[in-house]
Amino acid sequence: MGIEKYRQHMPENDANQAKSARLEAFEQEASPLLDEFGKESSSAGDKGSQKERPLSFLKDVSLAVQVQFGQTELSIHRLLQLKEGSILVLDEDKDSGFNFLINGNQVARGEIVIVNDHYGIRITSIKEPHFFIDGESRE
Repeated sequence: MGIEKYRQHMPENDANQAKSARLEAFEQEASPLLDEFGKESSSAGDKGSQKERPLSFLKDVSLAVQVQFGQTELSIHRLLQLKEGSILVLDEDKDSGFNFLINGNQVARGEIVIVNDHYGIRITSIKEPHFFIDGESRE
C-alpha cells in the first residue's frame, strides 16, 4: 500500500532501486507504529484478538517518578503557624509503605532503604503490566 504508491512515479535505475529497498525495509520496521501504539489488530474490527507489540522504541523516554510518603490536611491557620521544628503527623501508618507514582498514577508500593547515603525504594508490590496498557488495575 504505502511504498507501491511511490514506486510507480520513480524511474527504474540502481539508485532508485536501492532507495526503494531502504524505504521498504523502513516500512516493515515502522509498520507496528502505524496501527496503534503497542497493538496490532489481527483481523479488522476484532478488538479481542489484538496482540501486544514490543514497545522497545519507548525505552529511552524519561518519566517523572515520585515516591509518596504520606499526606495530611492542614487548616490555613495551622499552616501559618508552621516554623522550623514543627511536626506534622501524616495519615499513613508507620508500617504502611510508600506509593510509587508515575505521572501521578500509583504503579507500585514499596519501602524505603538506604543505599550509599541515599534514599531508595524497594518495590514490595507492583501492578500488573495490563495497567500500563489499558489503565485498569488488576492487582
